[in-house]
Amino acid sequence: QPVVLVLHGINNHANFGYMKSLMREFSNRGWVAAGMNYRGCGGIPLETPRSYTGAYTGDLREVVHYISGRLATTKTTTSTTTLTTNPSLFLVGNSIGANIMTKYLGEEGFSGSLPACLAGGVSLGNPLTMNTSNVKFPMGHVLGL
Repeated sequence: QPVVLVLHGINNHANFGYMKSLMREFSNRGWVAAGMNYRGCGGIPLETPRSYTGAYTGDLREVVHYISGRLATTKTTTSTTTLTTNPSLFLVGNSIGANIMTKYLGEEGFSGSLPACLAGGVSLGNPLTMNTSNVKFPMGHVLGL
């Protein structure tokens, strides 16, 4: 069954109503749905010097790598082990999560390192025009500008 990872918007977390609604809808259709909280979000204390920004894709990269490893299944025959087809992984990003997701897909696609199981992504409400001339302190730092 397919897996979907849903990314939240700025000042939100995976327990917000729209996140739960999206994940519930995917689950009702037979998918495995999970929400990703960014560093310091969802009531989890920030334990690293780095917070999340709209430009940092390292955390998403780690989560996708972890999930793709979990999706890899093995089938043992008499003397060899062969990989079977992985279930598909999809990403859904909301607002700043859409920005992080599309940046990640662009970076990994350009370098040719997208996991084989990653089948696609959906960008919802992506803030396409983020720059320092229209975003003032401190939000510019949160967005990674």
